[in-house]
Formats: sequence, C-alpha cells, structure tokens
Amino acid sequence: MRLTIVPLLISLLALPAFAQVDSQPMSEGERQGKLDHARSLRDESERLQNAADARLKAQNEACHKKFLVSSCLEDAQKAHIEESRAAKRKDFEAGQLERDVKRRDVAVRDAKRAAEAPKREADQKAQG
Repeated sequence: MRLTIVPLLISLLALPAFAQVDSQPMSEGERQGKLDHARSLRDESERLQNAADARLKAQNEACHKKFLVSSCLEDAQKAHIEESRAAKRKDFEAGQLERDVKRRDVAVRDAKRAAEAPKREADQKAQG
C-alpha cells in the first residue's frame, strides 16, 4: 500500500512547480498569433470531425448493401473513432493554447496589481 502512495505523493508535490505561469507580458502580436493558431486548430478539428461523420454515414449505407454487415459496420466505427480522436487532439491543443494566453493575461494582471498594492494602501491610509 505504501509503495503505491509514495509515487502519487511525489507527483502531487511536483505539480506546483509545473503550474507556474510566466508573468511577463507577451506582445500583442504573439498573443494574437497564439489565439489565431488556436482558432485555426479549432476550425481544422471541426472540419475533420464533420468529414469523419460524413464518411461514417456513407460507409454505414454502403455496409448495409454487403453480405457481412456487422463486420463492415464495426470496421467503419473503428475508423470513425480514430478520426474523431485526431480531431479531438487538435481541439485539445487549441484549448491549451487559449488557456495559456488567459493564464498569462491573469498572471500579468495579478503582478501589476501586486506592484500597485503599496500605493493603494498608502492612498487608503491617507483617505482614512
């Protein structure tokens, strides 16, 4: 029991090190480039998924004209699953890019807010 818990604890302790986000502001061009790339990945993912769905429908119709219908349908379903997985990987990559941009935006905003905190405190004390 202990042997299985130790790797789990080590991996959980390592998570904060991987979760740190760069608080340096990225240029607007870099930010827009990442968002454009994410959008193109999402579009490609949607195109791949629609093509896979259309191919599955066509194969299902063709399978019903064959002698071994169930085997043909299983093969078509397996191919559809593989194509869908490829589309979902692209969609996941797009989501990662978008989340990275948002994390960096939040980190920059938080760093700016933390830098301005002493001035705000001084202003509040002066008013109070």
